Amino acid sequence: MKKILIDPGDFYTKTHVYEVTGRGPESYGQYFFPSISARTQSNESQALRYEQEGSFYSVGYDCHEAGFDSLHGKAGDFGSDCLNGLLILKKIIFDYSANNEEIELGILIETPYKQKIWGEIVEHLNQSVLTVSAIRGFDQARIQKTVKLQTALLTAGDSLLNFLRTINSEFESALVVDIGYHTTKIYIANSIEGIASFQLLDIGIWNYYKIVFGRLLENKIKPDYFWVIKQIEAGLSQLEFESGDLVDISQITDQTRWDLNKNLTGFISDFLVSYFTNVTQWVEMMVVTGGGASFMGELLVESLREGGLDMEDIYIEKFSLYARVNHLISN
Repeated sequence: MKKILIDPGDFYTKTHVYEVTGRGPESYGQYFFPSISARTQSNESQALRYEQEGSFYSVGYDCHEAGFDSLHGKAGDFGSDCLNGLLILKKIIFDYSANNEEIELGILIETPYKQKIWGEIVEHLNQSVLTVSAIRGFDQARIQKTVKLQTALLTAGDSLLNFLRTINSEFESALVVDIGYHTTKIYIANSIEGIASFQLLDIGIWNYYKIVFGRLLENKIKPDYFWVIKQIEAGLSQLEFESGDLVDISQITDQTRWDLNKNLTGFISDFLVSYFTNVTQWVEMMVVTGGGASFMGELLVESLREGGLDMEDIYIEKFSLYARVNHLISN
């Protein structure tokens, strides 16, 4: 049976498609796309459009006309819109499954809020047979795929422990800072007891994106938002556009990084003081992960060390888009 592991993040949805064989897990690939959907009004789209109750929707990168406000509205509040989540799952099922195939979906859940929303979506999909329809853009052909479906919600705690064991198989306890698009999650993880402490912060790198997009609009540049974000995530200080324009964002980058770092450093320091007030065991490992790790990781670690943080092992997982989904396999 083919298995599809899904991490529905605030901005990106990450997937890992694999099948368990006699030789162990055989991977078909890891993929990601923005966690948004948009109803399409015309038949001119060259992309696949997925059907839901008689209407057709673009999903992920095919939502080319989405502006930053709509991106933030969908992605920042991801999970509050069951229709959006359902369309994302339909895209995954249609794109990564063959007709009449048996598949098993495993969906990573990190918060009680996502547990509630995705529980409703899974209940809606909890059918032994599901048919997904789409319109192919270049010839407007209607395609249907029918799959035999099983779904399950997976806890973030177990997957996080598996992730940490791939970094250090002998770790005992770790501080994990997961910098996301809209929020930052802080964990203390214990190899035996699981998640010992957790805090959710309303700080994410969307604050930075918003400033960059505002500056571009001031320069009368209407950007392809996904293309801009890809360049930012690649660490570029000059953004390139189809028109040939180059925009230097280094000053914005530096100031915003320092502002975010100041806030994150303060929250993490307070979190650790509160934790060590009640627990005497030291935490020997720290991991910075999530979509903001490449943007914030090194500066955050340096600031925490200057503030007195002295851990034996510190890791920055800059390419962590698939990390958790990838290591759910060991469940």
